[in-house]
Amino acid sequence: MIRGISTKWMLGVLLSLALPLVAFAWFARSQVIDKRAEEFIRFHLLNTVAERADQLQAFLRDRRQSVVLLARVPTVGWFAADENVMETEGVSPTGDREVFREWQARVFNDQVELSGGFSRILAVDRNGEVVGWNTREGKRWLSDEELLEIESLFFGDDEWFTQCMAQGEAAIDVHISQFQVGQSGRPRYQVGYAARIPDPDGGESPGAVVAYMDWRHIQNRVDRYGVRRLIGAIGAEAEDIYGSSYAWIWGADADTILAHDRRDLYGKKVSELQGGDLLPLVRAAQSSDWGMYPSYEFRGKQKQGAFIRIDGDTGFQWVIGVGVNEEEIYAAARETNRLLLWVAAIALLLAGALAWWVARRMTRPILAIREQAERVAAGDLEARVPVQGNDEVAALSRAFNAMTIDLAENRDRLIQAEKEAAWREMALQVAHEIKNPLTPIQLSAGLLRRAWKERRDEFEPLLHSTLNMIDRQVDNMREVTRDFSDFAGTHKKASRVRAAGLLEEALELTRAWAAECGVSVHTAGLEETQEIEVHPGEMQRALVNLVSNAIEAMPEGGELHASVAVEGEELVYRIRDTGPGISEEARAHLFEPHFTTRGSGTGLGLAIVKRVVEARGGCITLQAAEPGPGAEAVVRLPLPATGGESSVGA
Repeated sequence: MIRGISTKWMLGVLLSLALPLVAFAWFARSQVIDKRAEEFIRFHLLNTVAERADQLQAFLRDRRQSVVLLARVPTVGWFAADENVMETEGVSPTGDREVFREWQARVFNDQVELSGGFSRILAVDRNGEVVGWNTREGKRWLSDEELLEIESLFFGDDEWFTQCMAQGEAAIDVHISQFQVGQSGRPRYQVGYAARIPDPDGGESPGAVVAYMDWRHIQNRVDRYGVRRLIGAIGAEAEDIYGSSYAWIWGADADTILAHDRRDLYGKKVSELQGGDLLPLVRAAQSSDWGMYPSYEFRGKQKQGAFIRIDGDTGFQWVIGVGVNEEEIYAAARETNRLLLWVAAIALLLAGALAWWVARRMTRPILAIREQAERVAAGDLEARVPVQGNDEVAALSRAFNAMTIDLAENRDRLIQAEKEAAWREMALQVAHEIKNPLTPIQLSAGLLRRAWKERRDEFEPLLHSTLNMIDRQVDNMREVTRDFSDFAGTHKKASRVRAAGLLEEALELTRAWAAECGVSVHTAGLEETQEIEVHPGEMQRALVNLVSNAIEAMPEGGELHASVAVEGEELVYRIRDTGPGISEEARAHLFEPHFTTRGSGTGLGLAIVKRVVEARGGCITLQAAEPGPGAEAVVRLPLPATGGESSVGA
């Protein structure tokens, strides 16, 4: 338990600071930092994936539009037409066709260079045979092997070619390219667009233009994902805030991996990775066109991610996703939490030091007052407290000094007043107890006097009854004076006496009264030879008092059980009756002087018994009898030490 005022005050100051700081830290973390961090990353991921999708869609639309425009170039259309169409236009199928081939190759080469994405552009006739192509890829001229490979291609059976000729356009989704010449042996992934060449006269289309671009152009856009660096002031070094972030592309089925920072995952099914743990991501992307992935674990890291499906007007319906490690999301929050903890700890330390210093200054005069109060309690009324300042403590010190001065001056008068008050109380009690029997004596004496003067016949019987009544009232007054004398007197010298003999004598003195009231007495342990060290007269009187109380509790008869026994290091008297027992109201005042539940008596009986027993080192209890009904008085006295004088009671 904390007792010191300084400690309580210091703890109060600390708590008054600590609780708001802790509450603020909790609020800042749960309601501001964590919540805002989650909202920010959600906004960041959704915004970033939408930005990635917009950029990719713009890139694809531009490539698609380039192919459509290229298919509308007349030179390309003429070149793709068969010999009959060329003759209709007045073009020689031999010499002029080679001229058109040069023009067509030049157009395709320029488009490859300008687009920055296409690697192969082909002209295909209406049957699906390749009739024209680019001869240069970037700054490099195609080899004879590559040209022969291109010339041998046939697309008439491909689904995309059929769609292009029927609908005017077609998208060629990610596939392993046929163009493998000059590669390192690794698969070459490509994606492309095809556009039908229109016939200027509204007739049948002569063919189509097909453009391929390497998948690395798409993968590079994935690798350059997001704004990963936070740019500071001009000239300041950029900070990498989401180093773990990365992006990916899934196929239209929202399950096949098309682009990823791990190339070995190309073509793998997401739902089959990590034993199917990523299946919720697939379901989320299949059920909606955009949104947040459920929190997931990948490569041993817990992550958050977002996705969006690109527009169908690009010819593809890929799902673009972005993700970042959760530990990076909440890194700033953890840093802020650490800062809050440091600030709170330093603030509490400074506040504790200040509170301790103030508490010491505040409690020093209080400690001085306590020291002087202890001197006063020990009886030294000359104790004084030094007074400093004019605050409340100084006023308390002046009041304390004034109190000690008054106590010193009035001590003798107080002692005398207490003695007089005690004697007045005692006199009032004695007068009250004696007044009760005097009233019936006076009335009986007056009645007897009138009977004598009138010479009544019943005078003699009245005389005998009056004398008997006077004898009884005199006995009552003698008992009252004896009770007050015993209660106020000193204890007599103790001697060793047989304990059972004292109880036996007490029962003998009250035997006639018990018989008159119809009370049967049952005893136990009267053969006990153990001695106790008491004054025989005092202890016998105490036992008589307890037995008398038990008999008075059974005016209509009952049973009284009295026993004496040795229990451990104590001798125990037990006196139990079968009367009505003890009420809860009376239980708390049983041993108080002048308290009684009877209509007569001084109320000192049990108080005298308690005083006699406790003076010999014992104790007395009055409790409900078990089993009931009734009450049981239990007196416990310590056994005397071995040796010494002894006197056996009668």
